[in-house]
Amino acid sequence: MKRFFALLLAVLLLTVSAFAEGTTSYELFSGWEKNGSYPDYVTGVFYNTETGKLSFLLTENTAERQRELTAGLTDADGLTYYQGEYSHKELADVQKELEAAGQEGVLAVRIGWSAVTGGFGTEGKDFRVVVTAADESAEALTEFCREQWGDKVKVDKESAVKAAEEEKAEQTEPLPTEKKGLSNWAIIGIVAVCLVGLIFGLNQVSKARRR
Repeated sequence: MKRFFALLLAVLLLTVSAFAEGTTSYELFSGWEKNGSYPDYVTGVFYNTETGKLSFLLTENTAERQRELTAGLTDADGLTYYQGEYSHKELADVQKELEAAGQEGVLAVRIGWSAVTGGFGTEGKDFRVVVTAADESAEALTEFCREQWGDKVKVDKESAVKAAEEEKAEQTEPLPTEKKGLSNWAIIGIVAVCLVGLIFGLNQVSKARRR
């Protein structure tokens, strides 16, 4: 009986340990950002306020790609996916080229949504390289970017960006960088304590029956 309980404890601890060591979607996204290792079929990632989880923009938004992306994730349920036009690498390359061009009036360059008009594409969720430009330079920059990179770049006037940010300041939610909760070892420790208590109790019952 003792051997059986010991074996049961070992199996359950191994199961819990394997589960606790899984990767979350936040950790996956953070790794891409840190290492610059976005897959070729990913445009970007954003926090979806409607679901309370991350959403992924995929240039190949198919069931196969979604399964490939979520394989091994512990929080795959509830993740959502949208169509992306360009890969993150394409947009990052454009951002670098634009910054290196040294055009007058460029105040900021980033990948994401326009603060003025929102997301892009038919679903209104897609990313582009977004430029914040001094008002007097916006028209010339728009023409330059259109000739160089087509619709991969969106130019916003500084005054329009400020007005939009003031209007939406109280409505926007930041992208969580980490999902708080019990650590993996804490989960394992709790389960282990419960199992030890269960085994002790069953041993006591077994002894009482033998008396």
